[in-house]
Amino acid sequence: MSKVILATAAALLTSLSAYAADGPSYLLPAMKDIVAPQAAVIWDVGNRGIDDDGKPDASKLTAQDWDTLGKAATAMQQAASGLAEARQILVGPPGTKLENEGAPGVFTAHQVQGFIDHDPAGFSKHARALTDISQTLISAAATKDAKKLADASGELDQVCEACHTKFWYPQ
Repeated sequence: MSKVILATAAALLTSLSAYAADGPSYLLPAMKDIVAPQAAVIWDVGNRGIDDDGKPDASKLTAQDWDTLGKAATAMQQAASGLAEARQILVGPPGTKLENEGAPGVFTAHQVQGFIDHDPAGFSKHARALTDISQTLISAAATKDAKKLADASGELDQVCEACHTKFWYPQ
């Protein structure tokens, strides 16, 4: 399963880098197809590395877990870096609709685009924060450091929430 995820992520990263070089980078595909699935993998591995008392415990993780963590964090870092460095961020290709768009309290792709366009430097700052926390997770995987993994997993949640609060559902 992780090979399929990584192959998909590699293909998407290739297409995202092409967009970054020749045109806009698309946020929704990067988040939906790369960042969100990889974050889920990271949190899943992180949860397995917690003992019954809620403390980080490296002995609960296998070599495969650490490898999976490192690959997921690397894919997430590459996607985040592409967004941080993009000349132009678009929510998605023309005609993109967000999940539940039109439901009460759910912004449209056009509205989200407006939030990003209003503060592109702020968006880039949030993308760089995702790049940085991904690097911390890569380091945790390389050193098999369960405490660093636990701390970074919590920080990843905060990084995601901070960006979403500003750009995805700011009201």
